[in-house]
Amino acid sequence: MLMNTKFVGYLEKNMADLGLSVPELARRSGLDNGQIYRFVSGERQPTPETIVKLARGLRKPATEAVSYTHLTLPTIYSV
Repeated sequence: MLMNTKFVGYLEKNMADLGLSVPELARRSGLDNGQIYRFVSGERQPTPETIVKLARGLRKPATEAVSYTHLTLPTIYSV
């Protein structure tokens, strides 16, 4: 299943705004480079838990990041 293009755009814009490379976002997020490349290419869709990690790497609220997907976050992540 291809990812929502809104989320891909969100990732790309925020990475560009922060001057982040894929390896740097991977490091900040605790994910591997391959995962980030698959998300940016739209090949894979992250889970809610992965969105929380990506949001941390981008220094954004998880609720903002998930709003660009069709997913919802469990209540524990909504803080």
